[in-house]
Amino acid sequence: MAPDLLTLFAEPSVALLYFMAMLLLSGAAFFMALGQRLRGAQERAAATYTWASLGVLAAWLALMDGALAVLISRQPSAAIMPPLERAVMALAVIFSGYAFWRAESASVLPADHSRKRRITASALLLWALLAILAAAYAYTAYAWYTAFEPQAAFNQSPLGMAWMLGSAALCALWTLLLLLSFRRVPDAPLKLLFCLVLLAGYGYNAYGILSQQIGGNEVGILRLAFLIAMPLLPVAIYRMVVRRLVQLADERAAQAAVSTLTNISTNLLDTTVDRESMTLLKAIGTMIERESPEDLPRQIAIAAASVVKADIAALLVVDDQEYADVLAAFDVVQQRAIAAMALKLDEQPTLQQALSSRLQQCLSADQNLNEMVDLYTRLDIQKIGPVYFQPLTREGDLVGVLVVALPYTQRNLRESERRLLESIAPAAARLLLISREAQRARLEAQRNAAQALLESADSAEQPLSSTASVRAEMQASLELAR
Repeated sequence: MAPDLLTLFAEPSVALLYFMAMLLLSGAAFFMALGQRLRGAQERAAATYTWASLGVLAAWLALMDGALAVLISRQPSAAIMPPLERAVMALAVIFSGYAFWRAESASVLPADHSRKRRITASALLLWALLAILAAAYAYTAYAWYTAFEPQAAFNQSPLGMAWMLGSAALCALWTLLLLLSFRRVPDAPLKLLFCLVLLAGYGYNAYGILSQQIGGNEVGILRLAFLIAMPLLPVAIYRMVVRRLVQLADERAAQAAVSTLTNISTNLLDTTVDRESMTLLKAIGTMIERESPEDLPRQIAIAAASVVKADIAALLVVDDQEYADVLAAFDVVQQRAIAAMALKLDEQPTLQQALSSRLQQCLSADQNLNEMVDLYTRLDIQKIGPVYFQPLTREGDLVGVLVVALPYTQRNLRESERRLLESIAPAAARLLLISREAQRARLEAQRNAAQALLESADSAEQPLSSTASVRAEMQASLELAR
């Protein structure tokens, strides 16, 4: 009877082509996976595919070695090859199914103990299946070889039925595991097709044996099923390689973008630092624009408003525990000095916090409305807006508080502007300290001069030269104060 498609691969000439095709497919899968694995240690999926495809390739090579051993030893082929070929097919199913199930799904598991447990469990399953397969083949090969008779048929023997059912159970196991991990396994439908094709081949082979259509040692149907299913292994590996290359390209593009943004940010930071330095120098120049110590508080307020582009700036000093006196206040929008009332500290808890912490604090309408209303009322401003308190310290001692407000523009200071406000604080504190010391020295000189005049008026007999010396002393004190 001429062979049909289902029994064609049982012919020796076609069987040789089948074995060569299996070697080529498994070899292609191995070298594709190995090439991707050599790209880096992070290629865990490629590593799994590499070992699995190497196992499949080694299995088919073992089958070819068995055939050569039969030719060299001149032993009956039917006494050695049927158990070996069933074992090789089962081994290919184990390695391919494991690679399809775990190679890429393990990489998407969360990096915790559950992932380690799952990987360990899958490895134990693989080793258990390999151990069972090795033991089963050793027993089958020995039992079949010792009891071999020329007319014996492996397909109808209990050993042959056991191998067929066991291999079908392996296909069903991988099908079930792929279905359970369907969402985590890339290309799950393609991998399921591999298992289903082999499962169909084993099922049809069992039907042919039970219906007496297939006898002897024929495995043509199984070879056809493997010839259809095995190309899916290199296809799956190829798709994995493409995914990884695309992912690596995206990662490198993202790294390049991050590097570019970092360089831009660094350049912008350098430019910002230079710009802030120039702004600070300009502010210090504004503070010392006038030589008179009495003008320093007003110049400090104007410089602070100019630096951060504020609407209003004021300079406070705290000489007692209840009030903060306003040394100077300036309205930048209306270009006028403000005659402000002292702030009562009990009504300004945020200001008290700034004084105690020596850190910049902010008033906002949604959180500090009452404080803002009180502050703007004492500054004689009808509108309200964000307010910033910047303490001025010198060698750890509080010198004063710089206040900037934005009632007209109704905006918050940017982070760079808040840094600028902090940056001018040391210079402002130093100049404020100089101004107050000069004012105290002037007042002390005036008191000394007045006291000297009173003493000279009480002494009627004082000589004229003594009066002249007193006047000279007063003049020297005034010059020192200036």
